[in-house]
Amino acid sequence: MLINHIKNYPLSDSLNTPVWDLESKGIYSVKSFYNCINFGGMVSPFGDSLWKTLCPQKIHVFLWLCLYNKSLTRNNVAKRKTIEDKSCLFCSEDESIQHLFFECVNSNLIWDIISDFFKICRISCISEVASFWKVNKRKPVLNLVIAASLWSIWKLRNEFCFQGCKWKSLDCNIVKLRGILLRWEVLCGAAQQTELKQFIRLLDKRRGEILRIAWR
Repeated sequence: MLINHIKNYPLSDSLNTPVWDLESKGIYSVKSFYNCINFGGMVSPFGDSLWKTLCPQKIHVFLWLCLYNKSLTRNNVAKRKTIEDKSCLFCSEDESIQHLFFECVNSNLIWDIISDFFKICRISCISEVASFWKVNKRKPVLNLVIAASLWSIWKLRNEFCFQGCKWKSLDCNIVKLRGILLRWEVLCGAAQQTELKQFIRLLDKRRGEILRIAWR
């Protein structure tokens, strides 16, 4: 039976040539090799917009974990049965990615400010973040601010969780975000820095409003 199969297999008179399986044309390219060694050949449903966002490389990894629900929020840690308390450190609701970044009282103000400054609909879930990155590739400052906002929320949460910091008021996250944006400013071009500074001024204004209310 095997011999019959071999006999029926058509043979070519041409010489054998190497074929690169990662390209449809069979020709090697640096891009296909890069994608293979960095992403295992996998195609992300979110495209490559995440990896092109203006932010430090480790933040790209953090954002990827968020998009795939892999960040170690308390509900994800509880799934591994290493903790029982899943409550948010800011409001005592169950701490999921959706809650921590988009529903908690600590994060709401940031998204409202972003919506106000960039004139966009309020971002309400992590899939919308991915959509914004894909659609708004030519708005690097918006994408940077979104990435910095997620990172600032996560950093503040970890400071409270592991360093014993106390949450005093809604301006804590504004202060954290402001510091991150000032450090990331060097990633922007001149025109982008101007827009980023305008956003930072809005952060300062909103923080001043919060402090005035707190002192009444």
